[in-house]
Amino acid sequence: MKQFLHGLQYRVFGLDILRAVAILLVLYSHRNLISATDRIHQHFIYLCGFWGVELFFVLSGFLIGAQLIALSEKNAGIKDYLSFWKKRWARTLPLYFIVLGLYWHFSYEQFPWKHLFFLQNSYQITDTDLQTFNQSWSLAIEEYAYLFLPILLLLAALFWRLNSKNRVLFVLLGIVLISLFSRMYYACTYPNIIYDDWIRKSTFLRIDAIAIGVLVAWLKFHYQTVYYKLSGLIVPVLCLAFILGMNTIGNLLVSKDQQHLFFPSTFGFTLVSFSLALMIPFFDKNEINNHLSKIKLLHFGVSITAILSYCIYLIHISIYEYFYKYLDGRIPFKINVALMLMTVYSIALISYFLIERPIQRFAAKKWNNP
Repeated sequence: MKQFLHGLQYRVFGLDILRAVAILLVLYSHRNLISATDRIHQHFIYLCGFWGVELFFVLSGFLIGAQLIALSEKNAGIKDYLSFWKKRWARTLPLYFIVLGLYWHFSYEQFPWKHLFFLQNSYQITDTDLQTFNQSWSLAIEEYAYLFLPILLLLAALFWRLNSKNRVLFVLLGIVLISLFSRMYYACTYPNIIYDDWIRKSTFLRIDAIAIGVLVAWLKFHYQTVYYKLSGLIVPVLCLAFILGMNTIGNLLVSKDQQHLFFPSTFGFTLVSFSLALMIPFFDKNEINNHLSKIKLLHFGVSITAILSYCIYLIHISIYEYFYKYLDGRIPFKINVALMLMTVYSIALISYFLIERPIQRFAAKKWNNP
């Protein structure tokens, strides 16, 4: 434990703040969405979950971006990219399959083979695809981004006679544009689609959110002066105000008239991803880490929440469902919420020390290439 606590000081505290905010927004949204009575409150709670997941996407892209750009810069071969995949999958797959196995044992009538290959939200999502283990849709998007981004970078290195900087930029911009045009096609071709399932949660229409996070890492790598000019407080304030205004107005319009669905289904996702990604430089700078991390209780709480965020995301809905079924209305609301959060954090902490941390250490020792 002492070694674990000592290691907290080497984390980028500002990025941990973003990760902690993301998971707390998701926790708040899933806990309160059912109990919300009026429409405006429901929209706000839904948006909290939406922003939390979108923040996870761009942050994941930023964090893997440094590794991918470094590999591209040195014209790495397939062995180096295999090392990247192994370390990524060692981080994400073991716990995912353990939780999936528990869901299958207790909830599924048939084996969830789509979930086994992250195909549960690949195309025309049905009611049963995400009825159980609903939160896995975002993991599918991330896993396919981890798979396809290195492949595209490898192919670009083979067939484009461009320097690494431009290759990576064109690949990332290509993903953003293809995803945007694909969403436009779906929104025009199927005007009565279910927005949340067919577009928002559709794997191959949303990979651009990860790519936009990688774009910020590319900016930091190649244009540090510009990157740090974006680290002033005014940038995240403006981005947050823009997101709040755009999403709130958009969701209220859509709730009254489905004809307003085209913009949020297409450009809306792109604008939200870019706005959230542009907040990263502010939280990545040393001033944030040096000042806020000195508040020990804040530092510990944020860091623990960030470290446990993956397991929390995987397990929290099943814990919520248990408390809804057996304790909701039988004990005071605040005590119910406190017990739920304690249970979620406790299970995540046990999982981290017994499953995640040993596997990560093994992966780091065995595949120590970037």
